[in-house]
Amino acid sequence: GIRDKLVTGVQTCALPICLVALALRPRSTGGGITTPMKGRMPDWAMKDLDGRTVAGSNLVGRILFINFWATYCPPCRAEVGDFVEFTQSTPTNQVMILGASTDESPGEVVPGFAKSYKINYPMLIADGRTQEQFGGVFAIPTTFIVNRRGEFQARHIGPMTRKDLERWVTALSKE
Repeated sequence: GIRDKLVTGVQTCALPICLVALALRPRSTGGGITTPMKGRMPDWAMKDLDGRTVAGSNLVGRILFINFWATYCPPCRAEVGDFVEFTQSTPTNQVMILGASTDESPGEVVPGFAKSYKINYPMLIADGRTQEQFGGVFAIPTTFIVNRRGEFQARHIGPMTRKDLERWVTALSKE
C-alpha cells in the first residue's frame, strides 16, 4: 500500500543522494584529507632563513605547494623525503614546494633541521598573520595547492607523498 510506495520512494531518492555525497567527499591521500578550495591565493610575504622576503605574487606562473609544518611534527618530518625527491626531479620555474615553518623559534631550529634532512626547497617563516591570511592553519602539516594563475585548488591536511604531488602537477598542467 501507501507505506510500501513511501519506502520505495525514499529508497529511490536515497541512492542518488548517497552517490552524490560519495562523489563529493574529500579525497584522502598520503594519510590526510584533501578538500577543494576556491579563490585567489592571498597576497602573502614570508621571510626565508636568510632574511630575504619571498612574496606569493612573485611566484604566480608556477604550480605551488605551500606546506605549513614544524620540526617537532612526526607527519611533517615523514613527508620531507618525498618533497626532497620531488624537488630534485621537477623544474622549479614550473612547480615549487615552499616549506612554511610554524615553529616557535624557527630561526633557531629550522636551519639545522633543513641541513640534516637535506631540504632542497625554500624554507620560510610563517607567522600567525600569514597563517590567518590562508584562512587559518589548524593542523600541521597543511599544504595549500595553488595553480599557475594563483588560484587555490585544494587544502591538504596531513602528510603528502611524492605520488600525491605528481598527481596534482599532472592535473594542473592540463589547465
